Amino acid sequence: MSYFSDFTPHETAREVLDELLLGGDEFFRWKEGETIYVPVHLSIDPQGYFILEDPKGQALIGGEKKRRTHDLMLVSDMSSGRVRRNRNMYSLMEPQGLELNGEKEDCFMCLVERTHGSDSGGGVHYIVNTTYTYFAHANPDVIRRWCEAVNKLCYHTAQLNMDLFHQLDKILVKLKWEFVNEAGMIELKHFLKVFNLHKDKKKTIIEVLGQLRVLQETNTSLILADSLTLLSLWEFYSRFSLRKDLESVFYSRSSNRPFLEVKKFVKFLNTEQRDPRKNVQLYPLISQRVTLQMIRKFENEAKLGEGGGEKKITFDCFHKLLISDNVSIIDKNSLSRSEDFNLPLSSYFINSSHNTYLTGNQLTSYSSVEMYIQALLLGSRCIELDCWDGNTEPIITHGNTLCSNISFEEVVRAIADFAFVKSDLPVILSFENHCSPAQQHIMARYCIKYFGTKLLDHPLPEYPLELGAPLPPPSALKNKILIKNKKVDTSHEVTDSVGQAEKDDEDLETERIDQNLRDLVNYCEPIKFKSFEQSEKSRMNYQMSSFSEIKALDCMQAEGENFRRYNITHFSRIYPAGGRINSSNYMPQVFWNAGCQMVALNYQTPDLSMQLNQAKFEYNGNCGFLLKPELLRNSDICFDPFSQTQPGNNIPTSLVVKVISAQYLGPLVRDIQVQCELFGLPADTCRGQKHKNKWTKFVSYNGVVAFWDLEKDKAIEFSRIICEELALLRLSVVDDSNNLIAHKVLPVSTLQTGFRHIFLRDRCNHPIPLASLFVHVTLDDYVSPDMMCYAQILENPENFKRSSVKQELTDDAVFRREALDALLYDTLIEVTESLPNQHRELQGSPSYPVSTVSLDLVKDTEDSAEHELAPSMRNHRIRTELLTKKTLDNFLTESDSAVCDPTTRFFHKSSVKQRQSEPNTTLPVVQTARKRNMNAPLGIELVLKDCKEYNKMIKKNQKDTEDLERYFKREYLKETNKGGAHLTRMESMDARIGNLEREQKKLVSRPSKLLKMKTTCEEIENLKESRTTHNDMFKSQHKENVKSVDENRARRTAEQHRLQELGRKKLIRNLVAENHQKQRDLFILKIHANECRQLEKEIESKKNEMIQSRVKLLEKQSHVKQHEVTVSVLKMIESQRADLAIVHELELRSYNETSDRILSGLDIDIYDLEQNADSLASLPAAQSLDSIIDRSNNPF
Repeated sequence: MSYFSDFTPHETAREVLDELLLGGDEFFRWKEGETIYVPVHLSIDPQGYFILEDPKGQALIGGEKKRRTHDLMLVSDMSSGRVRRNRNMYSLMEPQGLELNGEKEDCFMCLVERTHGSDSGGGVHYIVNTTYTYFAHANPDVIRRWCEAVNKLCYHTAQLNMDLFHQLDKILVKLKWEFVNEAGMIELKHFLKVFNLHKDKKKTIIEVLGQLRVLQETNTSLILADSLTLLSLWEFYSRFSLRKDLESVFYSRSSNRPFLEVKKFVKFLNTEQRDPRKNVQLYPLISQRVTLQMIRKFENEAKLGEGGGEKKITFDCFHKLLISDNVSIIDKNSLSRSEDFNLPLSSYFINSSHNTYLTGNQLTSYSSVEMYIQALLLGSRCIELDCWDGNTEPIITHGNTLCSNISFEEVVRAIADFAFVKSDLPVILSFENHCSPAQQHIMARYCIKYFGTKLLDHPLPEYPLELGAPLPPPSALKNKILIKNKKVDTSHEVTDSVGQAEKDDEDLETERIDQNLRDLVNYCEPIKFKSFEQSEKSRMNYQMSSFSEIKALDCMQAEGENFRRYNITHFSRIYPAGGRINSSNYMPQVFWNAGCQMVALNYQTPDLSMQLNQAKFEYNGNCGFLLKPELLRNSDICFDPFSQTQPGNNIPTSLVVKVISAQYLGPLVRDIQVQCELFGLPADTCRGQKHKNKWTKFVSYNGVVAFWDLEKDKAIEFSRIICEELALLRLSVVDDSNNLIAHKVLPVSTLQTGFRHIFLRDRCNHPIPLASLFVHVTLDDYVSPDMMCYAQILENPENFKRSSVKQELTDDAVFRREALDALLYDTLIEVTESLPNQHRELQGSPSYPVSTVSLDLVKDTEDSAEHELAPSMRNHRIRTELLTKKTLDNFLTESDSAVCDPTTRFFHKSSVKQRQSEPNTTLPVVQTARKRNMNAPLGIELVLKDCKEYNKMIKKNQKDTEDLERYFKREYLKETNKGGAHLTRMESMDARIGNLEREQKKLVSRPSKLLKMKTTCEEIENLKESRTTHNDMFKSQHKENVKSVDENRARRTAEQHRLQELGRKKLIRNLVAENHQKQRDLFILKIHANECRQLEKEIESKKNEMIQSRVKLLEKQSHVKQHEVTVSVLKMIESQRADLAIVHELELRSYNETSDRILSGLDIDIYDLEQNADSLASLPAAQSLDSIIDRSNNPF
């Protein structure tokens, strides 16, 4: 089949993939935290699903040679070493001997993958948990081309919105690359894993795969990889799921036949699968040629009937068409990016992040530069930087909390590298500035250094910062970074940002602004909000305000219309209240309803609000900008978001969703329920326990499919949606414990009507493979019950034209019929009284009056509309053949007066009723005969024979009768006021009446034909009886055949069971024999193992002895060395002692010499002392002499 053989990738993959990427190249791989490299071969599959990794050699130390796939839907980015700086990589590359042709940072790249499934139960978005894999290549050009290609392919909208066949093809690529062993087999457990099926379904899976002949004959737990194709996977999916719901849809439209004509399928597409609001001229109907082109993708020519006869399709083709991309739930054009970016910035919703740096709660979590990268790659165009003073340079952290901090310079560098990887539209940096002027100067310097020409440091000449000047459009700011920071110095005190829900961000910032930083602010100048009136008077559109969710909600409730008008020309940014310490999010839809552009959310929390935000901005190419609806951009429209009135020329929409079935929701068996919720204007929103009528009932899910009753279960109706461009429909599948299994959020404006499949996501907005809901969607313009009749008239004026004629003819036409019947009653009595007695009874059948001749001759061959257009005329035309001219003239005058005079008309009605109440009259017989099918007019034949003179009189008055008919035509046309349109129809009716007259004449002239008609009718009755008899015989024979078939089937089934039992017993015997052999081998192995253990023990003991002897030897050697050291030390001490003795002797000798000199000096001075004894009388001579001697003995 051409669809499976010519399976083409999406547009971006076709543009990016070339020979280098498809053929691949040789790289060296490092995993984060490893110190070794593995040589691998990298390539990308032709469809752009995976990066395929094939190890070319064993790791240097340990490791396993195993193929791997990197899902491009989970890849965050691939960047060169110049962007993803890692110093450990350089130290790893040098000793491995890699020869590089360029600088180190240009010769390796980093692959960042988001860890799927890490959010289960933790409440943390999987963008927080990332893994890093590094690849090195000698040529920097190869690294650059790989990074550019992977960044275009990863997390693409086409990857997020694949139909079933692309998902099956992706599973096939994964199975054949990652799970094929050396023998070319795939284990069944891997098949169960990729299809997300429980092991309890293994028996059924083996049966289905056995029918497809893809299992190994000897071992049913192995799948032949070469036999596994996309077509075989589709056959497995369709046979295993058993879609009874689709079968009922198909067979109800094919009249329970195994095929459906192409003409009926075209009608099905143009009626049930088409939006009734679409204009046929602007959106033409699907032709049969286009339909055949779709069908030929899935149906072969033999089944289609190309050779001859009417073309037909089978149920298999119908199933493929309804689950393919041709019948998607959304308009695929809405996913692609629109180039309508020429309106002012305030005319767009902007994807925004709050406290972007945090990975968890607002008090104690870590700050990370990676969060800025992930937010930008997910489409955020407004990110927040909380700047505080560091030791020497500014830092980013949540002030006055226990959160960690990161470098402002690293954040600015990361923003410069990743700001325009996914979108070229402008990025707004919201600075919450708490820094001193000195560090603000450093902030400005870093912005200029790293952003360079990307930084919008001055306003555009076409859009000056003047009063009333509009903001520039996004198209004029492509690849530009705008800074939101205060320009005017304030005197506000810096306070704690946590718990200040009633204060704005501007109230918490620093007092003084550095001039260099001030010069970088232009179109996003934040000011403190005072009132909407003042903002309107100032006309400074470049000034904006930030509101906490509480303050913004108060403004909306008090002045909703003014808030909407403010957002037409100004920016407004909404951020979570300070009390949300756990990083929960508010409901963004409330503020989108007022036109707020930057509704900032905590990206690290994958709650309902974040799901709505991701689903809304996924459209328009996930570029981060969405054009607001007209009623939020037009100042001439009066619209309050909280009002329930219809704004402007907006037409409300009615939506009806019928959930039919669910498929592949996971391996667990449980009861499930689908909850339908609508988010939009307050009058449109339906969610929560108050709207349980929007939920389906619980049904049993068997691990594969779950069905709701298509006839008994009620559809979920949203009767009036005021603005469908703002409305989001969320379908969530929950179990009986209200745990979310899967969900999908869809903009109402992109929905398609008819039978559709909705492929579901997990709580982190990641697609769940093969998980889907089958629903029927009905969209239409809302019409109030009072105006429903007028809407039906405008929708189909042709039907109204016919129904109005019926309604107008009801009173007058019925009255004229009754009057004619009354007149016929008198005439018939006169005619029948003149007949012989034997003819009065009309062959014993009093229920065949003369007036029924016309009823038998007139056969209604016209369509129902023409038949109902003038029934009284047709009856009058035939009945007047029995009246004389005089009688007709009298009736004409009476009927004219009855039409003009209400009293006369009432009199005629009463006279008719009086005649009807008289006993033994023919009038009730006339009314009864009008409802019956007369097929034996023998009595009429006798009456006509005795009325020859009466027939001659009719021929003479033929001209008068025609004049009477023309008069009646004019009267009816005057009463109905339909004009010349009906004259043409009346002329055609005249021609048909003439034909009936000619048929009447033939029947009157040749009454034998009436007899022939009777015999023919009798033959028909006999044929009917014989047909009934044959039908009964066929039914009885069919029952016997069915019974014999059932018996044969039961006999065959029993034989199969018997053969299976014999095979099972044989298999068991073989297994038992193999088991015995294995037991023997195991026993021998145990003996050998025991011997090995004993040898190991002996070796261990010998090893211990050797170690002990070695230790002793070492100890002896150490003692010898210690003795030698001691001897040498003693010798050194002795030599030092001898030296000290010599020194002591020399010192003693010098001391003695000094003492002798001092004593000789003392002897000379004694004489002088004795001479001066009088002066020394106060001191003892001996004491003073001793002190002098002591002092002289101490030379120091």
